[in-house]
Amino acid sequence: MDSLPVLAVDPISIAIGIGIGLLLSFLLVPKPKPVIIPVNPSIEKENPKVGLRCTVKDIEDLIEASPKGKVSYCRCWRSEKFPYCDGAHRDYNAECKDNTGPLTIVKQE
Repeated sequence: MDSLPVLAVDPISIAIGIGIGLLLSFLLVPKPKPVIIPVNPSIEKENPKVGLRCTVKDIEDLIEASPKGKVSYCRCWRSEKFPYCDGAHRDYNAECKDNTGPLTIVKQE
């Protein structure tokens, strides 16, 4: 019976071959596209930039009219009362594992 020839393989050649294989798999395997979640999902999407401008007097008037002496502005962009906070950040935070909250301005005592 004929025996198979024994091949002597250099360990460095094996390491180089594995390295080249890993490099090729890294370069050739398509990367998944990142999921992009817009910060502003629905407010004034027809505008190129949404900004809020108010005067100190406007804020003071809102605080004076508030029974609690404060006004809260939405920062999660999900409030149905935007630009004012309606608590929508609670659901958003639970869903996205975030910790955003409103900007609350209170009357100074």
